[in-house]
Amino acid sequence: MKFDATRVLIGSIGAGLLLLACVLSFQEQQFIKTASVADGIAMDSGFGPAHPIIQFKTGGGQSISYPQGGAVAIKAGEHVTVLYDPEYPLKSPCVRRFGALFFAPVGLALFAICFLMVPVFPKIFTIP
Repeated sequence: MKFDATRVLIGSIGAGLLLLACVLSFQEQQFIKTASVADGIAMDSGFGPAHPIIQFKTGGGQSISYPQGGAVAIKAGEHVTVLYDPEYPLKSPCVRRFGALFFAPVGLALFAICFLMVPVFPKIFTIP
């Protein structure tokens, strides 16, 4: 089998994306370990249950509302557990659900696997 620079490049991109997914996953795990916990309630944002507005109060009594993204389905009025960094409560809140916390790392890892399949299975992915 001859050297194919395209396959090496695609495989390298896949490896880099997989490494990035691992780093993001590690950062999320660290956030979960150090985050403060609050009870929140979901409100309708007008964009469906996948994009609710979450309202909660920090331990210091500060009321915060933020739009929740990620792969979650939360109905208006549903009570949720919110994780947040007590030093930066406006920048860090996230619902304690797998899809909200790990949507980016898992999605990136799946994307990376697609890239890694090109050099691993060269007969399937023939580049003319």
